Amino acid sequence: MKFSVTNPANSNAPYNIKTDPAFTAGSTSRLEIDLAWSTTDYQNIGSGVNPAQPVSFNALTATPNGDGTYSATSPVAVPAGTTGSGVAAIEGHPADTAVTPAVAVPVASVVSYFAITDPKPVPRRVVVATANCQNCHGENDGLSLHGSNRTDNTQLCVICHNPNATDLAMRPADPDGVANGVNTAAVDGLEQRQIDFKYFIHAIHGAAVRTDKFVVYGYGNSVNDFSTIRYPGVLADCAQCHAGTTFEPPIGATVLGTTVDTHATVVTSSPFGTTNFTPAGALANTAAYDRISPTASACSACHNDPTTSAHIQQNGGSFYITEALIGTTPATTETCGVCHGAGAVADVAVEHGVP
Repeated sequence: MKFSVTNPANSNAPYNIKTDPAFTAGSTSRLEIDLAWSTTDYQNIGSGVNPAQPVSFNALTATPNGDGTYSATSPVAVPAGTTGSGVAAIEGHPADTAVTPAVAVPVASVVSYFAITDPKPVPRRVVVATANCQNCHGENDGLSLHGSNRTDNTQLCVICHNPNATDLAMRPADPDGVANGVNTAAVDGLEQRQIDFKYFIHAIHGAAVRTDKFVVYGYGNSVNDFSTIRYPGVLADCAQCHAGTTFEPPIGATVLGTTVDTHATVVTSSPFGTTNFTPAGALANTAAYDRISPTASACSACHNDPTTSAHIQQNGGSFYITEALIGTTPATTETCGVCHGAGAVADVAVEHGVP
């Protein structure tokens, strides 16, 4: 890929990332390239970073082209057989060296789409509007996450927070070493938690509605307990986050179910994530992952009480089912849109009081 980093305060003149202090301040300067595929719904199969993470490499080592641009080659090729389109993202932060010690400066991350087998690049669908998120989180402030590296771009978030991903790689080592859904070393006793964006964000913002704690492990085996989060707006108003009417079922046909169990567990862990999993090959076998069907995932992230779960399943939503089985029988075909779709008897917009 070919890229440049420009300075909007200096007529968009390109930075020299090899010599400019903003990009040479050691660990305070960071510029990373992420590659993911396919944009129909990211799975990142074959990236070599499990479970389901993108290829990521240091953009500061890229080769200068002599015209203010730089060229970089991914250390991992897009696997043969991959179809559709992919995404290249640049994230990280320059350093403000005018202060001592230097501090990381949050800068909006960017994405660019490329064709793999598509005639031309097909972007990933837009579901939430970043500007809506900024109404609460602010710009270059609260919506700057993971050490100020990922900032103000929800299309970057979904690259890692995808349907195949869980927090397994960040969890402490499982004392029994058996992939049985239980890890007694974890504060919630679970082997892993789903981090797919459509479940993850609803579960965080809907903590006051949920019947259990939503705990996710992060870098350094850090524990992130979201159970005390309270949404500052009108929680039922889907339009406060969503773009247009993207909250209305039915969900898109290409949207994958949310992984809840990869059938792997943690054998050893390091300060920055797991280094070993068992059984061997389990993470690569995404076809065996247990999932929540797509619409059920988004709704049950907030509404996870037994009565609602039963209602979801009575109408084709599924829990702990493989992707290949979703939608193949009447019992596994989501019919949520029949009642909850736009203009239906229990339209989500009406039931939630969306203006």
